[in-house]
Amino acid sequence: MSNLLSNTRVGGVVQYGFYTQGASYDFSPTYWHYKTNIALSTYVMGMVEAIGYNYGNGNAIRCAWTFYSYSYLAQPSTQTYYPGLSADGVYVSSDGYICLRATGSSYFAGWIFNATTLAAGSGTQIAFTAVSRNDTTGNYY
Repeated sequence: MSNLLSNTRVGGVVQYGFYTQGASYDFSPTYWHYKTNIALSTYVMGMVEAIGYNYGNGNAIRCAWTFYSYSYLAQPSTQTYYPGLSADGVYVSSDGYICLRATGSSYFAGWIFNATTLAAGSGTQIAFTAVSRNDTTGNYY
């Protein structure tokens, strides 16, 4: 599970601290779903980055999700730089909020998130309103 720590804000960047520990040791894929406070039609361009280390596969973590909350989810994108955790997708929840999906091994790993808004929606603070760890490869929220 993820434990949300207090966040810090530097300029337009908000940093959230999460510690995540796998409960099983079979190295099967594990998915994390993060529901944000950014709804559709709020016209926010956002970028969320995860940085950390995955002891289970011995790799650093650095990946990112980008999105634009136009009247629909515009130009969602993911990038995985180091294979400790993969940015697996961006989707819209059933109630209209932007969600991020990540996947990694089910052994011990930890990471922090850096979140920022770009030109559209500049100054909006990105927050996670719900977090779930499960085996859902598609949309969870």
